[in-house]
Amino acid sequence: MKSVKPINLSRTKITYLCGASLKTHFDQFKESTESFGGIPSELVEIDTPEIRVGEKDGEEYSEIVIPAEFEPGSIMLFATDMDVGLFPLSSLRPTLHLPIQPFHFSSYTSACASRSCSWMS
Repeated sequence: MKSVKPINLSRTKITYLCGASLKTHFDQFKESTESFGGIPSELVEIDTPEIRVGEKDGEEYSEIVIPAEFEPGSIMLFATDMDVGLFPLSSLRPTLHLPIQPFHFSSYTSACASRSCSWMS
């Protein structure tokens, strides 16, 4: 299997949440011309990968080292916390203000029923 290069995220702190891989048991597969019952398999939890922290060119970074046994279709989930620089992310203000109109399903279904919408029946 081809190894995956470590993933480097600059100005980001990383916390591993969970991961899983599907391990198939082809040796237990029973071939049939009548039906297909699937390939026997199990969900295997992936242990916490190595996470390196360092600094390059004055910027901190985190690096995820992908495990050697990371089969196609495997997944790992991380929480990230990105340093946005000179100001905290909470200080960002939206520049576009659009009013949000409430959606009333009952009035929509009444209007649609009067037009005889086929998907409503």
